[in-house]
Parts: sequence; C-alpha cells; structure tokens
Amino acid sequence: MQEPDPYTVTELSLSYWSGVTSDNNNYTSLVLPDTLTDIGGSLSGFKKVDEITIPGSVKVFNATLQNMKELKTLTFDEGVEEIASGSIVSGCTKLETINLPSSLQKLSGTGTFSGASALTNITLPEGIAITEGSTFSECTSLKSIELPASITTIPQYVCRLLRFGACDGQWDHYSHWQRCLWKRY
Repeated sequence: MQEPDPYTVTELSLSYWSGVTSDNNNYTSLVLPDTLTDIGGSLSGFKKVDEITIPGSVKVFNATLQNMKELKTLTFDEGVEEIASGSIVSGCTKLETINLPSSLQKLSGTGTFSGASALTNITLPEGIAITEGSTFSECTSLKSIELPASITTIPQYVCRLLRFGACDGQWDHYSHWQRCLWKRY
C-alpha cells in the first residue's frame, strides 16, 4: 500500500469548545509547524502546556492563549509582523517570559499582554508601533519595559492598573512614562 501524500497545514483555528482544546485534555506540549500562515481562534484549552512558539510563517497572530495556567514562556519567531489579538495572555498567571522578534512591527490588539501577572520585564523591538491601549494592564509584577528609540507615541492607559510607587496615574504624558517605568535603548 502506498503512503498517502503528506498534508501541509497552513491554517489553524480552534474553538475553545472543541474537543481538542477542552479543559480535560492532557496535552503537555504543542508544536506549531512552520507551514502555518494563519492562527486564529483559541488555544486556551491547552492548559498544561508551559511553552509555545509562534512560527515566523504566521505574519499576523490573531488567536488567544487566555487562561493557559501553566504557560511560562511565549515566543514569537522571527517573521511575525503583527500581534492583532486583544488580551491574548489574560489569566496566564505563570507567564514570566515573552520573546518578541525584531520583525514585529505592530501591537494592534487592545490589552495585548494584559493580565500576564507574572511577567517582570519585556523588550519591545525597534520600529514597533503600539496602536491600542491597555497593552500591559494588570501585569502586576512588571518592573521594566525596554522601549526602542523609534517609539514616539504611547497610547493612553498602556499600563493601566499597574502598581508603581513613583507613578501618579498620569499615564498619557510621555515624559512621565520615562520617569516612571520605561528604559529606552
């Protein structure tokens, strides 16, 4: 019997309520192939996965990882250009590391990394634009955000509800941001 031709997966869209991502699955790893060009829907049911890498073949990431309780590391490979989902890691209470590629040009979802309560620092790549607010809201362990020199505007409320002793809540003033939180390189 002849082997079937291999099937190349280019799109992945899972519903939270599908059997694959149900809360009672026991998946501990998830490997996304570099043939994917589109990821949508929810990967949230993979609750025991502790590390995910989004392949660079996915130019625009538009999925959610919300409430993946064991997720510790999220990596976007070189080639990813935009993160368009809002609140993608909300409820990922163990997420400590988010690696962003130099190819990333835009964070366009509201609250992109909000709710990553274990995240302590992040470096944004040169040339990135943040187009929506609340990007780091409720990231209560966040101590530093390294900004590239190319950042000229920061939407209001990017870090709403953070606990910084030196900050007085005037989040829409760029000079105030520099004194409060930001480290430019």
